Amino acid sequence: MGRCSRPGARVHAPEGFVYLGHSIRSGAGSACSAIDVRRFILCFMAGWAPGGDTLERHYLDPSITPTPAAYAFFGWLLRGAYQMEQPEWVASRGRAAADVGEWR
Repeated sequence: MGRCSRPGARVHAPEGFVYLGHSIRSGAGSACSAIDVRRFILCFMAGWAPGGDTLERHYLDPSITPTPAAYAFFGWLLRGAYQMEQPEWVASRGRAAADVGEWR
């Protein structure tokens, strides 16, 4: 059974599995993918080639779903990712003030 490389750690891989350095990158990449971190940001932060297929072939697990832990660790990578929603129209109340910059 594989052990965590940190001395004194009591973390063990499940029976039949081994935790490796690859596991750390795979877990982080899969968690980022699950919360929809943009691919180019993920590649930049992890050092993967932007146009390569290594990420999809060897690191991402599509069965990973979004979790609160994924947002806690990697949610900061979502900054700047905005989504346009339907505009909200609000009826004005009262009479509009005259435009002071208007030529009369």
